[in-house]
Order: sequence, then structure tokens, then C-alpha cells
Amino acid sequence: FPWTGPSRFWQLHLTIPGKYDAMGVGLAGTPLPTLGFNKDIAWTHTVTAARHFTLHQLALDPADPTRYLVDGKSEAMSKRTVTVPLPGGGSETRTLYATRFGPVVSAGGNGLVWNNATAFALKDANLGNPRALETWMRIGKAKSVGEVEAAVSETLGIPWVNTIVADRHGDALHADVTAVPNVSAVLIAECKTPISGLF
Repeated sequence: FPWTGPSRFWQLHLTIPGKYDAMGVGLAGTPLPTLGFNKDIAWTHTVTAARHFTLHQLALDPADPTRYLVDGKSEAMSKRTVTVPLPGGGSETRTLYATRFGPVVSAGGNGLVWNNATAFALKDANLGNPRALETWMRIGKAKSVGEVEAAVSETLGIPWVNTIVADRHGDALHADVTAVPNVSAVLIAECKTPISGLF
């Protein structure tokens, strides 16, 4: 993460007498520490190597490339137009499309081309994950490595990072307990396409 700009970590200390007392850092707008310490534990996170996305190749409706087929039935993509101001004035407007499998993505150099026959959607296993704040609240209140392990395991709220924690008793933990797609090796083999090997 950068040292400057909006994506940097911001220091904070949250105290609710008798209930919560942790200090650390979080991204801008974070209401409590996501990396930090209390009187009993200290924790941090590193980016996990787990894959949190599933790429879906869509068969498109021959009558309309903004519709896709699911079990032989045509479904419309949703669309949203976004306008972003540009530095120095002016703006750029784009229309973004999404499916039940996530947003439509395109990367021609990687074979992800939206044409009249096919398109690709990217589903995030963490889409709609409302559990992250509960997880970090429980971590900030934890008194031991075991309580942190229970927090991350019971909530599955950590979106895309490993959790590393040590406590005052000398115990430590490095764990990747994150939400990932429920896609088995068997399902991957059954759903393989000519470009699957690239991903």
C-alpha cells in the first residue's frame, strides 16, 4: 500500500470503555483498526495467494449481444452508465454491463473478448460480504490467538488477506481463512473451455 494518497493506511485508536480498546490502522473510512493491537494480541494481514474470483464464459443470445443464455433461456445484462471527471477538466462516460455471474470483463490480450457469440463475467466470492466489520471487531476484542482463529473461521469475513497474529502467551498464527469460490477440481474439468488454461 502507498505511503500517500487515499489508499494509504490511516492510524486510529478506538476505545469503548469496558468493551473495546484497540489501536492500529485502516484504509480511509474504516471505522476500526484492520491491522493493529490491543493489550493481549497484535495482528496484521498480507495479501493471500488464494483465488477469490470465478471467470464465467457466457454464450450470448444470437439476437442481442447484451443478452446471455442460461440453461437455454435468454437473460438481459444489466447496464449502468458512469461519468468520471478527468484531471484538468472534462469527463469520460462509459456504460458498464453486469450479469448474474458478475460484471462483464474484457481483456483482448488475454483472450477475454466480448463479441457476438461470447462474453466473460467475473464473479467475486466476496461480493456482498457484510461480515468483515464483525470479524475485525472480534479480532480487536480478542485476548488470544485462539479467539482470533475463531473470529476469522466462524465469520469468513476476511475478504482477501492472510491473518497473522501473536498473543501475550507466546502463541502465533498465520492463516488464510478467506471466502473463495466453491469450485472443485471436478467442476473445473467439467466446465473447461479452450482458453481455461490461460486462467
